Amino acid sequence: MSFIYGTICPNPLPVNNDYKALKSVLNAEISSAGSSFGGASIDFSAEYSGKSNINVGYTHKENRAPRAGIYQDADVLVIADIRIYNFQELNKYISFDTPQECLAAAYKMWGVEFASKINGDFAAMIYDKKFDRVHLLRDHIGVRPLSYSLNCSKLIFAPDEFSIARSGIVDIVVSEEYIAKRLLRYSRKYEKTVFNGIEKVLPGYIFTFSKGVLIEKYKYWRPEDIVKNSNLKAGEIKFEEAVLKLRELLSEATKNRLENLPVALHVSGGIDSTGVASLVANLANDRSLLTGYSYSPEELNDIPDEVNEKEYVAAFEEDKGIPVKYQSFTSREYFENAISPEFSFQHIEHPTMKQAAIDNKEILFSGWGGDEFLSLSNRGVVNHLFFKFKWRELIKFAASKGIISTILKFRGEVLPYLIPFGLLKTYKLQRTDWSTLKLLKPSFIFNNFKTIFLSFNRMNLIFSYGDRKKFAFNLINLRHLPTRMDTHSVNSEKYGIEYRYPLLDKKVLEYWFTLPVEFTYHDFKSRQLFREITKGILTDKVRLRGDKTDNTFTNKVYQIRLNSENELIEMLEATKDKRGSKIFNHLAVVKLLEKPILNKDPNTIRNFEKIFEYIRFSKLIKKYSNGSKITN
Repeated sequence: MSFIYGTICPNPLPVNNDYKALKSVLNAEISSAGSSFGGASIDFSAEYSGKSNINVGYTHKENRAPRAGIYQDADVLVIADIRIYNFQELNKYISFDTPQECLAAAYKMWGVEFASKINGDFAAMIYDKKFDRVHLLRDHIGVRPLSYSLNCSKLIFAPDEFSIARSGIVDIVVSEEYIAKRLLRYSRKYEKTVFNGIEKVLPGYIFTFSKGVLIEKYKYWRPEDIVKNSNLKAGEIKFEEAVLKLRELLSEATKNRLENLPVALHVSGGIDSTGVASLVANLANDRSLLTGYSYSPEELNDIPDEVNEKEYVAAFEEDKGIPVKYQSFTSREYFENAISPEFSFQHIEHPTMKQAAIDNKEILFSGWGGDEFLSLSNRGVVNHLFFKFKWRELIKFAASKGIISTILKFRGEVLPYLIPFGLLKTYKLQRTDWSTLKLLKPSFIFNNFKTIFLSFNRMNLIFSYGDRKKFAFNLINLRHLPTRMDTHSVNSEKYGIEYRYPLLDKKVLEYWFTLPVEFTYHDFKSRQLFREITKGILTDKVRLRGDKTDNTFTNKVYQIRLNSENELIEMLEATKDKRGSKIFNHLAVVKLLEKPILNKDPNTIRNFEKIFEYIRFSKLIKKYSNGSKITN
């Protein structure tokens, strides 16, 4: 529960005032939410003759123990926000007393490969005194956030782009390219933020800087090499053996993340989050410290609900004896969450954070990431069977799932690879919605013509040619896992809450990548591997459910939208600003509210999303731009 930050530049340039500005912003963020407790800071300043001038520090909620720390010896300076889950293994090779000293010792022992030896969640800066180089790095999957900016020869780093932007250290330039790609649902480079000149450190990478210049991006976590070097094939290891090993590793990963602190559990009613919550319940020494939190609202007010998530949540409550709290929010609160510039992904998490903070929780366990790996569904199976010429198996799949379902999957997973030039898309959610152009000013479209009309949306082809493990690599490289986790971490820290993701544990994932690909679609049952892993842990009511929906929450949202047109119009007018008018056609956005609102209609959903995106970006431009600094 800490934010690390710092300013570094070659001597004799001063950085102290810039550092104070950055520190002030982060202290204000920590103090702004969740309780009356403010932020506490630890600072370190050093000037190395003829080399770099360094100011680094970390801040945390004053009623919470800091997770960050600083270590220095004759060779290196380390500041890290870190949790290490393989201490005992590392102690066989290096000696250390703190996680920060562990990073220093590992770096000196193994060089830039050192991070691949660590199983943990971290964001860190290492200054190599001998070579006058700065390394910024993150854990393998991106649990802990880290962003940076290079301003002339000055390096600034902080958890997120908004902190750097608010500090005033760098000129703020809102990126039109980012806005255009976000609105049109084009693939974007994860490291690029909404501000030109402020970028994110990639998960699983070490970024190296020398004299204020980025000289290398080194990829230290390479799961593709694990697959390449694994000789395991179906028949050499039994499915049941893999299940037992993964159950052991997942239990270990969950236990490593448990502490004797008040714990919040995501309990959506789905098998990933409820599976993790059940593991925590089984492993916790004191269940009285545990409370579940569900996305499902307290009341539905007669909105149709084909699948009642509360039914599955109640099954967990009864099985584990752990209370679960449901969401309770007004339409105003829902809209405020949806349009926050700093909470643009998975804003439905915000009410949970608030409630968990009120309940004085310090850790929140999430099942996020399960359906990318351990709980991978049947996405991409038809592609795999077709291009691997396993057509007999494909016929069995069709017999199991139905001809129509298989044809639809074939259309989405196979045809786009047979029809050239990307003329046929795969994920329908990634298709360009050209009606969005009506919401944009002609001048904006003209200035961003290349981005809008000539960009190739590489997000479309993610299944590969029959390589199901490559599909998993493509999901990693899309970076949507850290995109959400960045938002979770940065916002939850303000409430003194830290997210934990045992399904994304490095050791668990690396073992999963060694398994025969056939295990990921065993018996053609979706998520069968994870269902077997959680057998005897997760109540069968949830473990064996055959649907995957969020209808309870979705219907609550429709209820809000159906009855809140005046509030939306009010919010639209409140965010109208001449700076945003350089991009958006305000009247076209207002007209979206005139369209009929139909329950579960994709166009209705998308229209509301457009309105929220318009308000969110308008608020962002108004908050961070002076009007002259909006550029493509």
